Amino acid sequence: MNVKDIPGYVADLDQRPVALDDEKCFAVLEVDARTEDGKAVHRFQLIDFLRGNTRTREIRDLNKLKLFSVLDQGMPYRHWSLLEHTVGECKEIANAARERGKKRVAEMLERQAKSTLIGDAITQAEIKAKVLRKESQFGPGKLSGTQRQ
Repeated sequence: MNVKDIPGYVADLDQRPVALDDEKCFAVLEVDARTEDGKAVHRFQLIDFLRGNTRTREIRDLNKLKLFSVLDQGMPYRHWSLLEHTVGECKEIANAARERGKKRVAEMLERQAKSTLIGDAITQAEIKAKVLRKESQFGPGKLSGTQRQ
């Protein structure tokens, strides 16, 4: 998807609407799309808000997609306010959700470093194979703690 394909996109910078923080907000959506030149994929924030009696959309470029966490890359953020919050509050909610995603990735990497699950599974499979082959689990040549004679 190209940024030009997003409904409400305006090519002229002077004509693009800018949401004020105190305006009522319908929704804050984030989508991944190619830039106007088509060379890079960026994350764009779409802010649907009420100006006067018309629904208006601001499209903000948040930056390159690779700067976002791994968990956020597959699942862009969506918050449906439906005029309950202002634009400023919705932006804060979106930023807080993005920060939670970064913390989740850090936690997941830390847990993976501490995890012994794979090593334990391999050890368990080796013990099970030895039991099936009726081999000693205490080492070669040892039976019940005594040496063979």
